[in-house]
Amino acid sequence: MNTKDGLFVKMVMNSWQATQKSINKKIASLSEEELNSPILPGKNTPAWIIGHLATVNDNIATLLELGPKLKPEYEKALIHPDGTVKAPAAAEMIKYWHDSNAYINEKMASLSIEDWFSRHTAVSAEDFAKEPHRNKLNVLMSRTNHLSHHLGQLVLIKNKVEA
Repeated sequence: MNTKDGLFVKMVMNSWQATQKSINKKIASLSEEELNSPILPGKNTPAWIIGHLATVNDNIATLLELGPKLKPEYEKALIHPDGTVKAPAAAEMIKYWHDSNAYINEKMASLSIEDWFSRHTAVSAEDFAKEPHRNKLNVLMSRTNHLSHHLGQLVLIKNKVEA
């Protein structure tokens, strides 16, 4: 790998961490009422979104071969909700968000530049040979976009409650 690869990894990691910090700042600004108020009638609450993001973070550990999930039992409520499993309370989801960030960030810090450009667990060796862009760094880029999408939703709650 060359220095440009290292620079690219650093840029993606910085974007990931900056988006996490923005979400942390938003979480800290929300009251209990705001955390539990649907962003739109009949839609998700900020607390649910935070738990959803934490669960997606948790899934990154297995995709990048970094270790086991912290809370696999939350998937039914926060990734594939079907109404049969209730989401945890807001305080638990916020704790899970912080714990999953600490866990995944610590594990990702141990990856080498070469590791970032290797395949993740959701792509076969054959497919990766044909499409080497389906690597671990690409997973982090897509998850950073996912965080940004939901940050946009979280921004809406303050405007709704103030209106």
